[in-house]
Amino acid sequence: EYAEHNYQGKDYTQAIVEFNRFIHFFPNDLRVEKAKYTIGMSYFKLNRFRKAAATFQNLINVYEDTPIAVDAYFQMYNSYLKLQNSGQALLTLRNLITVSTDQHIIDEAYYRMGWTYLDLANWEKARLSFNQIHPRNQKKYHLKKIETELDKEKLLLRKNPNLAGALSIFPGAGYFYCNRYK
Repeated sequence: EYAEHNYQGKDYTQAIVEFNRFIHFFPNDLRVEKAKYTIGMSYFKLNRFRKAAATFQNLINVYEDTPIAVDAYFQMYNSYLKLQNSGQALLTLRNLITVSTDQHIIDEAYYRMGWTYLDLANWEKARLSFNQIHPRNQKKYHLKKIETELDKEKLLLRKNPNLAGALSIFPGAGYFYCNRYK
């Protein structure tokens, strides 16, 4: 209770200490999994994302496919995104898709994967990820609207890097090339 009190009071450093103390003294308690998860969340809230990801990974290694372990996968994904390690974040989601049998969890992973690919401007992989979502959940994730917006990507004008480089020798030519005449 004291560890939880510290966590709720946003004293995350003390919460980590107290949850670790709880785990040490009561290693067989049913609340150990939740304590480990909360330690990971405390590291996350302290912006110690590497430590958070490692904590979530350790929890997953022990508890595998419990509801808290599934949440740990998503939090580990968030930790890697905060570390700007999109590759590891995507790998985390792929691992979750591999071990999970729950279609809702799998669809959530594909949805997040799609948005990660959008952030990376990888339109095709984003489209493929969104298309993996089960048809009964497509309305939930507003995939029709996303698909419409992805189709607009094809209409974007592309600039020629060779021409842009050649124009860069003339002052103001870059603004002209980008249609910024003023």
